[in-house]
Amino acid sequence: MKPPITNCHTHVFTNDYVPPLLGKGVLPSPVHWLAHLGIFICILRYVVMPIRRPDKNDPALIHQAAYRIKEGREWLYDKYTYYPIVPRIIKLVQYVLAFVVILIVLQWAYGDFSFGESRLGRGINQLFDWIFAGINTVLFKNWLRIAFVALVLLFLKSARNLILFVFKYLFRIPGKLNTALFRRYLQLGEFAKYRRQQDILDRLEDQYPAGTHFVVLPMDMNFMKAGSPKSVPAEYESVYLEMDKRGSYDWHTPERLLQQKNNYLLQLEKLRDLKRNRGVSFKPFVFAHPERIRSSRRKGDQKPYFSYSVSDTGEVVLGDCWLKRYLEPDDPGLRFAGIKMYPALGYYPFDIDLLPLWKYAADRQIPIMTHCTMGTIFYRGMKKRAWNRHPVYRQDPDGDRYLRLSATRARNYQRHFSNPMNILCLLHPDLFAALLHHYYASEQVTDDQKDMLDKLFGQPEERHRNLHHLKVCFGHYGGVEEWTKYLHRDRSYSAAQLRMRPASGSALAHSVADHGNLSWYNARDAWENMDWYTMISSMMLQYPNIYTDISYTLHDERIYPLLHQTLHHDRGTNVSTPPHLAEAGLILPTHRLGDRVLFGTDFYMIRSHKTDKELLAQTRAKLSEPEFDQIARYNPQTYLRTTY
Repeated sequence: MKPPITNCHTHVFTNDYVPPLLGKGVLPSPVHWLAHLGIFICILRYVVMPIRRPDKNDPALIHQAAYRIKEGREWLYDKYTYYPIVPRIIKLVQYVLAFVVILIVLQWAYGDFSFGESRLGRGINQLFDWIFAGINTVLFKNWLRIAFVALVLLFLKSARNLILFVFKYLFRIPGKLNTALFRRYLQLGEFAKYRRQQDILDRLEDQYPAGTHFVVLPMDMNFMKAGSPKSVPAEYESVYLEMDKRGSYDWHTPERLLQQKNNYLLQLEKLRDLKRNRGVSFKPFVFAHPERIRSSRRKGDQKPYFSYSVSDTGEVVLGDCWLKRYLEPDDPGLRFAGIKMYPALGYYPFDIDLLPLWKYAADRQIPIMTHCTMGTIFYRGMKKRAWNRHPVYRQDPDGDRYLRLSATRARNYQRHFSNPMNILCLLHPDLFAALLHHYYASEQVTDDQKDMLDKLFGQPEERHRNLHHLKVCFGHYGGVEEWTKYLHRDRSYSAAQLRMRPASGSALAHSVADHGNLSWYNARDAWENMDWYTMISSMMLQYPNIYTDISYTLHDERIYPLLHQTLHHDRGTNVSTPPHLAEAGLILPTHRLGDRVLFGTDFYMIRSHKTDKELLAQTRAKLSEPEFDQIARYNPQTYLRTTY
């Protein structure tokens, strides 16, 4: 009997757990306040949705008015559509109204505009003056024009499509990142009617066969400098109204978390409740953010987010902390399945406050999921001066200066934080030793932290204590853009590494000569020039527990030929351990590249492209049954298997 299908990358958090100023850092400074997520959601929830799906039993005026209009439209079409001319007249009227809307918007944007002083230009100017005079006569107040534009966009589909076509293809107003941000707003708005994570999970489960398992990934966006999420999420409103504001509660109770306005832990507590109700098919992760750990430590919380002790053998033992509640609960049935991190929020995966957690996870084979593509969720604060140089990789072969990271804005640093080679700093003993040397030499690292590093890993030269066995999945496999780079770079030496050395791929930060020593020249070249598909694939071949999922990426049907090739990657006959691994005392694994690819969709973030049931059907149609079973049934089992 086959194992169940497992979707290894999904989300069910509601918009109450998302900060409101996602437009910050993308839109101009005053405008991002107008693009407040809360305002956008309210308009969608209380205006757009009632108009799109009016409920005749709802007494609200907008529902009743929208339902009457819907009835009138249905009556009109039912009564007169047998006259072919009537639908055409109606569509023509819609196009005329759309033309009026376009003129109004252009007048708002550009004021009075002219087509020149030529004979033709003067004639067009007179025509438009006549049209604008008519518009100004009928819509003589600005609020009337705003209402007219809103009504046309909301009620007339043909007019709306024409308007969107004109502004998208003629004027090219939104940039790529603006468009992606608008899609993200629409995704959150599409699910705005769901007040509980349970409701979103129900919509996810409805699209899959019975018995399907889901890895559910939370998000801790409280430190991304985009405003604070709601202190009282809608799914806790009844608890908030009934709680005694002067009462004293245990640390893990919703009442205590509501008192503290701890939005993120409230999110996790609901996932814990869902885990209790859904059982083994529901596999939530916890989130790892170094600022969450540091903030808890600075406040002196009686119950910190992460506390631990280190045994004489370097084993990490969790103290009384929130992570222990989720990763080592008294009831094994409530145990969370893994750890999620999102470096684009403004931190490196090898942050010193994360190293004890990674040691804990590596020794127990707890799976880690890291975001690895460019997106719209990233740190919105000011760029920090410390970001100008990489903490591990060097600029020059002689190793005098750290690698320069050129970017002028904080949002562009998400590429540096999410780069797969940051994970390599944890995996390879040489790079991990360089990381430890950096921390030992840093004036920002306290003596207590240095003692902690010594207890965990010994001195940097003691290679037997490292993190090469860390179990990490690169979410999204780098993204469609990185796959496209790999396919289009037919003259790139770095993109040829998987074909030149199919058993191990690129050595990345090491030389390819027999000695396999660490080479800062190679590291810089890989960082700046290599596509992430090659990077991730090479790490999957060289280290025993590196995985990737195809979530979000799989919506683009162009990826499937390369996905098929990846699943059938042939390591060849020469599978001896390459020098850069042998010198570090590591052995080249024997698994196939296809054994480390996981099925995932990124529900519900993928909804702007396709539904999950469409993605599932598409994937099963384009892959053979053994290929689909491999990534959706068997590979997730090894990824999610722990040793504690």
